[in-house]
Amino acid sequence: MLVSRSGRSWGHPMGSRALALLKDNTVDLVLSDINMPVMNGLELLQRLCATGIAKGAPVIMITT
Repeated sequence: MLVSRSGRSWGHPMGSRALALLKDNTVDLVLSDINMPVMNGLELLQRLCATGIAKGAPVIMITT
């Protein structure tokens, strides 16, 4: 919850919004919670791998 609140307060998108943002932007790191609404972190990771979005960027998965 702490990381989720921090991410929202920094203006970072979650789930499907993050995927849309990653399509148009280069990132150095993806930090994702497994428990997110609409699209959970595991589904986000699967889509990142399947599409090559954020290729080469480390992905850190967290959960409560």
